[in-house]
Amino acid sequence: MQLLTDGSWTEPVLHTDPTLLIGKQLVIAIRYPKDNTEALVHFYGPITRINEEDGIVICRIDTGGEFAIPPRAFLVEEHQRTTRPTSLNKTIRPDYSTLVNLTSAPREYGWNPRIDRHNRE
Repeated sequence: MQLLTDGSWTEPVLHTDPTLLIGKQLVIAIRYPKDNTEALVHFYGPITRINEEDGIVICRIDTGGEFAIPPRAFLVEEHQRTTRPTSLNKTIRPDYSTLVNLTSAPREYGWNPRIDRHNRE
């Protein structure tokens, strides 16, 4: 996405060269409603692949499992800023971060193109 001179944004596109993002550390913050309040969880790890079918996939540092977000998710470059997300017990230095808002708790493996339509078209 790019900010236009009129203040609007262009439509999201798949990263032009996703190979440059492979191996970069990504922290994914997920906000969703829980028990009449707002819950926030974080997933962190290196990006292992990016494509239209699987999305942006990381290998979670905490479990070793994969977690995916939509392929056109907006990634913010963090410049290795030190941060300690509330749901992690250590300080991390991610290359990128993103925030995903959901209407329910995230599934174990995250985004699934067969089920989720958001950010697909």
